[in-house]
Amino acid sequence: MPLWGGRMKRIGGLIGLAFVAATQPVHGQELGPFSIGMSFVQPRGAPDQPYLNRAVTDEHGNHLALTVDNKTGRVVYLEADWNQKPEGAVSDVPGMTFGKTTLDEIRAAMGSNGFAYNGAPTGRTQDGAIVLSNAYEIDKTGGVVAVFVTRVSPERARAAQGQADPKPGQLALLDAVILADPAYLAQLWDGKFGRPDPTYKPAPWPKAKP
Repeated sequence: MPLWGGRMKRIGGLIGLAFVAATQPVHGQELGPFSIGMSFVQPRGAPDQPYLNRAVTDEHGNHLALTVDNKTGRVVYLEADWNQKPEGAVSDVPGMTFGKTTLDEIRAAMGSNGFAYNGAPTGRTQDGAIVLSNAYEIDKTGGVVAVFVTRVSPERARAAQGQADPKPGQLALLDAVILADPAYLAQLWDGKFGRPDPTYKPAPWPKAKP
């Protein structure tokens, strides 16, 4: 089961990104043009289950969750989460760093505020943090959605309560990234609840800065 599941859960140690842009599959696992460069990620589950799942932890304590369609063998869900440690903050999304990249910077990189799913991770966690999710269809990929999960820490959330005009886009920092098949996400998260940003359109995957 993906760590974010279908509903809000308290973020534990989240996952370090392990998906990279590639021209050919690595170890037979891929999602659109993205391939997994981790040979030890092998999905597990009973033969009669519709989906097989696997979660692993890297050397920094970050986690990677993987879901594969049992019938087709296709990867339908990849989740990379940060465990809040500085040594695991580097992500494989060009120009983005866990715990540093703001929601405003994600919006700028992706061209809009994106859209959301009904059951996507969002809301206040048990420790007082605030979690937000912004989804984007990645163009020219044959059907891949990227979901950027950002988090306002309890300390930043408390400090913002005294501000006359708090700006969530500056307070929320990158905490997890999800790549998934849109049909699987719609099933997992009860479908989209709309695209509130009128400027939204599918976005290219961010490119590394020269």
